[in-house]
Amino acid sequence: MPQFDTSTPTISRKFADHTFTVPAPFTEGHALTADEAKFMNGQVASVVGNQFAGDVRRALAAYNKAQRDALPKKEQASYVDTTDVSVLGWDMAARFAEKYADYELGVSNRGGDGSASANSALERTVNFLNAEDMKARIIAKGLKVGAFQKAAASDPQYKTKWAELLAKNLEAKGDQFRATAQAQIDAAAANAGSDDLLDGITAPVAEVEAQPEAA
Repeated sequence: MPQFDTSTPTISRKFADHTFTVPAPFTEGHALTADEAKFMNGQVASVVGNQFAGDVRRALAAYNKAQRDALPKKEQASYVDTTDVSVLGWDMAARFAEKYADYELGVSNRGGDGSASANSALERTVNFLNAEDMKARIIAKGLKVGAFQKAAASDPQYKTKWAELLAKNLEAKGDQFRATAQAQIDAAAANAGSDDLLDGITAPVAEVEAQPEAA
């Protein structure tokens, strides 16, 4: 276990509805021992693995919903959800490798505080759905979104009240947002081959505004 004393930096974390001051002995430039490196590698593998498992679960949920909705009304109740991931058509190893490559250690990868890595279409769409849902709920209360974006958070791990609300909303409704996002992405991919609006169009060449001749 890393050593710590009263001079060790600390962070605040909330567990079981109680806020604790936790030692933060791992500082920038810290040289990991063999056991620490083993622990960190295992932690990253577990975090990414759990996130990937969530992606699979949500994609399957979206697939089953689409299959059920495609049936006549009288047959929908008898549809049995599949758990066979092969229906997704994913290269699982490649998908996991991509997930691992996109993960940023030490950064929120869930989009809760606005600093997350949003490299994937799924994360970008989830973040958009989360923000739009939160905005609509605030407006429905007769309040202004900007006020929350400027207000300080009650939880010190967030920069603003808006970031705090986004994180809590994502925690509560994340599965719903991810299922919706994945369904939208899958639908867009299915229609990607036929885009009448852009068919036959090449990249436009920017026109340079003519400059007046010098006298």
